[in-house]
Amino acid sequence: MRARSNLPPRGNEPLPPVREWFTTGQVAARLGVSATQVSRWIDSGRLAGIRIPASRDRRVHIAALRAFEIQYGYDRARRNE
Repeated sequence: MRARSNLPPRGNEPLPPVREWFTTGQVAARLGVSATQVSRWIDSGRLAGIRIPASRDRRVHIAALRAFEIQYGYDRARRNE
């Protein structure tokens, strides 16, 4: 008789959640710039993002970040990874 386990059967593990919104710090780390620079890009409209109401925090959607990377050449470094 097999021992019972509380673990789910192999191969049926849930996928990790897809991160759709990034903080300015996460975007900055990905692009190799400062979080302040990312905030400036959002405020100037160069990078599409939102500002959290009643806060100074901003968020960038993954689709907007990918479009920005392609438009300004930040995706070139990842092509060789």
